[in-house]
Amino acid sequence: MRKFRKKIIIILSVIFIIGSYLGWNIFGPVVHAPADGFFYIHPGEDYETVIQRLETTGILKNTTYFKLINRFRHYDKKVKAGKYLITDRMSVWHLFLMLKIGKQHAIRFVINKCRTREDLAGRISKYFETDSLRSEEHTSELQSRVDISYAVF
Repeated sequence: MRKFRKKIIIILSVIFIIGSYLGWNIFGPVVHAPADGFFYIHPGEDYETVIQRLETTGILKNTTYFKLINRFRHYDKKVKAGKYLITDRMSVWHLFLMLKIGKQHAIRFVINKCRTREDLAGRISKYFETDSLRSEEHTSELQSRVDISYAVF
């Protein structure tokens, strides 16, 4: 009876140690912020590219736990492009959820002294991931809907 208790205690101790190790690596502060504090996912990037960039930029030293969470939460099916704020000592779980739900950092965009649509399109393309021709199409469409020819920016 004592040998049986001893084996049970050893097995439970091993399970507890392994669980604690996994819990620390998933929920503990193991993420390192990049120099500017932001991680950019460009349109068209897939899951493997995001994983590779997380590792090469030094945000995650080991992507094993990120991939483990992905097995159950399926981030690889829909990668959302954007600008994400990465704080130092963030957990892998928090990073994963932030990328999965697409919780992006707001972009401050102020328009000063734009005289033409081309100037506005150029300014938009500088802040957002779009080319100036596409921005100009959108601004001309907006101008056709609303009279912004006399608007002061």
